[in-house]
Amino acid sequence: MPDPAGDPRHADLVMAGLSAARAAGRPCGTAVGGATAAAEAIAQGFGFVVAGNDTTLLAKAATALVQEVRKVPVASGPDEGRRNG
Repeated sequence: MPDPAGDPRHADLVMAGLSAARAAGRPCGTAVGGATAAAEAIAQGFGFVVAGNDTTLLAKAATALVQEVRKVPVASGPDEGRRNG
């Protein structure tokens, strides 16, 4: 599991928590920042994984929409070819 903080103790503590949950027969989940990290967490045995949050998902969707709009040709008119951004 990648450690965004860069401190190896963090990953060790997370894995210790997962081991303790398994030993107690309890589910254990984690939150990660993307698809690759989510797949790694599932492979490690986490029972549920949050792969993003509402703010991140909204920002990615907004960015994708802006990129899509920029690909659409501008209709002819007095400002033909002008775009902000």
